[in-house]
Amino acid sequence: MSDPDAVADAFAVTAVVRDARTDTSSTDAQARASQWCVPSLAVTEGAELERPDGEWTAMQEHEAYDVVDEIDRTIDDPVPDTTTAYRMRTVTTHAEAEDGWRGQTRTTQLWITLEQSPEGAWQVSAVTSRVEEGEPA
Repeated sequence: MSDPDAVADAFAVTAVVRDARTDTSSTDAQARASQWCVPSLAVTEGAELERPDGEWTAMQEHEAYDVVDEIDRTIDDPVPDTTTAYRMRTVTTHAEAEDGWRGQTRTTQLWITLEQSPEGAWQVSAVTSRVEEGEPA
């Protein structure tokens, strides 16, 4: 929690990787990522914040899980850290299952704002994201 880059990495990967073998909802990944967030951003596990997409439904049918293909940590024109830090992460994943099924490639861009507590711990205080779905992996 003392390194804003490590917190941004952990949050980004945790927030986008889904596992239909264990997750009961398409938003369980976001609930897991809440451990890196200020309390006001916490997501309750199992809470459906949005209608599940067709990819999640297919993942459930095949008991699939996401695999991380790439994490891009590049940020244009970075702003120096104060008690607030800004990071951008792009996480590319694809879903696969033991039965050979492979889902679409998903690229999620996250613009992450982190706040430092008086004790020095960094937490995600705001996030904006965009998901692009591509061809089957």
